[in-house]
Order: sequence, then C-alpha cells, then structure tokens
Amino acid sequence: MTRHMGKIVRDRLICPVRVHSRNEIDDSAKDHMWKLVVNKFAGNGFELDRTITLCHLKRLWQNWRGILMQNSIIKKGGIENALKETPNDLTKEDWEWLVKEHFTSSNFKKVSSRNSGNRGHLTMPHRTGSMPFRQVIWDDMGGKEGKEPPPISAVFKRTRKRKSGDLDEDEDGKYNEIVDVEKENPSLSHFEVVEKCFGEQDRGSVVCFGFGVTPKDVRGPLPSRAELMARIQEKERENVDLNKKIDEIKEDYGKKMNDMAAQLNMLMEAHIQRTSGRDQAMHNVPGDYAF
Repeated sequence: MTRHMGKIVRDRLICPVRVHSRNEIDDSAKDHMWKLVVNKFAGNGFELDRTITLCHLKRLWQNWRGILMQNSIIKKGGIENALKETPNDLTKEDWEWLVKEHFTSSNFKKVSSRNSGNRGHLTMPHRTGSMPFRQVIWDDMGGKEGKEPPPISAVFKRTRKRKSGDLDEDEDGKYNEIVDVEKENPSLSHFEVVEKCFGEQDRGSVVCFGFGVTPKDVRGPLPSRAELMARIQEKERENVDLNKKIDEIKEDYGKKMNDMAAQLNMLMEAHIQRTSGRDQAMHNVPGDYAF
C-alpha cells in the first residue's frame, strides 16, 4: 500500500508539484488520490478511512520532498550543482521552481530549522521507516489473520526494536513499564495504557497508534466550552435536588425521633404511675397481713 501511495504523490499528473504546502493542493486532486487508493485496495482486507489515508499521503509527500532536498541539493553541494541534474519523476521546469521558489524561501528554511531541532529532541523514535503502523500490525502482528489488536507493549517493541531485535536502554525501560501497567490493569483500553505510560495525548497523534490517528479519533472529540458549562449546570441542579432530598430526610427523621421521644415519655409516665399505685396499695394493707 505504501509503495502505491508513494507513486501517487510523486506523479506530477496526479499531485501538483508547484505548491509550497499540502494545503495549497485543491480538493479535486485529493479526491482523485483517495479514489486511486480505494480502487486499488478496497475489498482486499484493508479497512480504509479517508482522513487517515490522506494524512498518510501527506506524510509520504512531505518525506519525498525532504529526500529531494537531502539527496539532490545538500549532497550535491548546493543550489548551483543541484540545478545541473533533474531528479527522477520531475521535469526540469518543476525542479527549477522547487529549488528557486520553495527550497530557498525564507519560510521553508525557518520550518526546516525548527523541524530539525524537534527531531533532535526525540528519545525513542520508531524504526519502521515509511511503513505505517497499521501495515506493521496487519502484516507482522496477526491483523491479516483476523487476530485481536496486539497490546501496546507489543506494538511499542515491534516498532522500536533494532535489526538485532534489541531495544535501547531507555526503550527497554519504557517497554517494561508498559508491560507492568498492562498486567496490573488488564481492564484498561489501549488508549488508557498509552496515556498512563506516556502522559496525556493532546497533540495531533497518539503514541503506538501510527501517523494519522489523533486522540479525537480514539476517545472522541473533547467537549466544547458550552457543553462543559451545560454539564456543570446539570450537576449543580442535581446537587440542589440531592440537598433538598437530604433536608427532607433530615426533617422526616427529626419528626420520627420526636414522636418516639414523646411515646417513650408516655410509657415512662405510665410505668411510674403503675409503680406508684402498687406501692400505695401495699402501704394500705392491714397489719395482720404484713410480714
């Protein structure tokens, strides 16, 4: 699938070349690319989602441009040498536009510098190359055999291990942490395991879920401010109702206690009266019958 999608983004007749960002590609071209993927893979065991597929096409397109920059400009020794040879899949005119209008623009240099810095901060990068996680799960982890989705620990290890099959020290520590969380909390969902081990997932992706999957896709959209306020008001109304019920219970309980106290007093008075009457009767008995 990835190879086919890579061919699509490199085809200048399908995906426009002379654009600075993916956002400049019109919807008709995106629809065309989506249909090319669907026609190739739909019904062959692949569950396709348009948004996720277009996100992966975007990533492949960005990677391709990055490879052009690395191999055809930086490794060639600069702009002048780069223009002497046109890369495959491009016309001379398109390549000159990319070099002169895009790769040398101030905005591209700014974004490129920022991305380089961000990549330098990564401590546990995946090692699957351009292969999407879903394909790794499908091909290597039982997806095509109809098995249940593998645990997060298995996905983490499969996508981070080196060719030797080993993990780095930091990665191995994180892997053991994930395994412990899964054993201690078997009822947690995959997403809950990720947030417990990697923190809140509030960015545009979810660890171990692959590119294109966002927190919203897994847990659903976060409530809006209006929805949160409505929930708070509903809870406040519920609290008011509960307080009323508590007050009613207290009042009813107080009445019952007062009634019981009154009945107890009546019983005590009746007992005292009976005892006093018996004592008086014994006092009035004639002497011959006294002991």
